[in-house]
Amino acid sequence: MLKQIKDLGTEKIIPDDTDVIAFQQTDGLTGHISRANFLSGISGDGDYPTSFTHWHDESIILSGNSLIYDITPSYTYGLGVIQHPPSSSDSFKWSSLLDAGNYGLNFLVGAGSNRGIGSLYINGILAHNDLDLYAPSTSSIILKRNITINNAGLHEFKINVSDKNISSSNYYFVMTKAWGSK
Repeated sequence: MLKQIKDLGTEKIIPDDTDVIAFQQTDGLTGHISRANFLSGISGDGDYPTSFTHWHDESIILSGNSLIYDITPSYTYGLGVIQHPPSSSDSFKWSSLLDAGNYGLNFLVGAGSNRGIGSLYINGILAHNDLDLYAPSTSSIILKRNITINNAGLHEFKINVSDKNISSSNYYFVMTKAWGSK
């Protein structure tokens, strides 16, 4: 039985765990989730994705210029996505719903002689500060890092570009996609 959000005609302003939403999965199993957990992205049954893929052209810009496509035949898929023009304070983010555990994280990036160094933050905590895209020539590479997700739920991934290799001529952070799996 579901408890209504409205009780005696008076709408609640703050959801709590007594408000529930029923659901049915594609395999026919049914369950429920509290409205408070649904709104915060936390499931009541413990089933969370164990992998994700994020395409960089869907990133949310936090600081710096907008994203554009960098069409270069030497990149995988023939393109990368950049903030243009770049700056030493470029920053972007995305979110993914994930189960708790250890993940292998991959970044498909475009290395080159004018690239910056990114720092990866997960839920506001520095995870890696060594995403250096500098290389003498332009090419696609996959940077691999390991991360730990401490609790299941919605997680924010943020990259700040705040440095560059001493041999680099600029701060471009060329990325096509990021993906991870347990």
